[in-house]
Amino acid sequence: MCNITSYINLHFKFSRLIIVLVLSLSINSVELFAAEWNLLKEVDGEKVKLKVNNKSRSYWILEKQDTISVKVIGPASLKAYCRAALSSKRPEVLFGLLSIMDGNDRKLVGDGASQDKSVRYPKLSKQRISYARSFIYDIPSGEHEMLFIVPHEVKKSLYLRFLVSSNVEDERSWIAYLPRGFQDEVRLVIKEREYIYYRSDSSNPIELEVIGPTRIRGVARLEFDPTIRGDKSFRIQVKENDKVLSTQPITARVSAVAKYPNASVKIPARGENFYFDVPSGKHLLEIHTPDIGISILLRFYIPQKDLGNEQSTGQNGRAGATNFGN
Repeated sequence: MCNITSYINLHFKFSRLIIVLVLSLSINSVELFAAEWNLLKEVDGEKVKLKVNNKSRSYWILEKQDTISVKVIGPASLKAYCRAALSSKRPEVLFGLLSIMDGNDRKLVGDGASQDKSVRYPKLSKQRISYARSFIYDIPSGEHEMLFIVPHEVKKSLYLRFLVSSNVEDERSWIAYLPRGFQDEVRLVIKEREYIYYRSDSSNPIELEVIGPTRIRGVARLEFDPTIRGDKSFRIQVKENDKVLSTQPITARVSAVAKYPNASVKIPARGENFYFDVPSGKHLLEIHTPDIGISILLRFYIPQKDLGNEQSTGQNGRAGATNFGN
């Protein structure tokens, strides 16, 4: 295992952690529907065995003084299942996970969970362990190293399990997918090309009508205003019939290339990818941010091969430019 001495100069980022975790306490962060994931077995870390419903499962324990290193060949999606050790005096735990891709792309995610009584660590029979939360990372083309670290403010050990889903389609195989309902249409100019995004906030979700099975790729941008300084964490939430299906944390950074075509007091953030899988049948989904006081811009894509699912509406009015415009 690697030592993290060289990475602990990140304390300035952790002042936001408790706020992020409190906001996420009651949220189930697992992705919307199950996808095709393969267990990643080559991990640089300390391997332990947990009992989950009396079945042995391999996890990697992450302590304060160490890192876990994972190498992934993209394009792919990497899912980190994360459980946290609980204090003997508290029924719930707030925890966070810091990742560093290729030494510089840092992302801080957080969540909360209560005790999962179906899980135990035989080596420490009295230790209580939380329900699993999952965080998904978009891995670009090529070989990349992901380092995982326990943030400074988190006091308990974490147990991680990694799965990878290969993304063999290139960007040309995705088609822009238009929502059924939205608050505002917003145009952005990115590298001299114009793209259409759709504005949403906590009170105005975007409606997406999808016939599955398929996988939707979204691009989310926070709209920075003059009161926001530095990076800003927010969440994307997917609902169906008023039931929350997925909540995904995202860290926004000001974009260096995206601009509004007209003068605006707002500044668009860099585009951040998120995914959710849709099972068979017709679904009317609502996508928005549950965080009050901010607005976000969203754009959606569907695999070109799945446009045949749209038997009721057809491709007309649904297809658009194939470039993601990040």
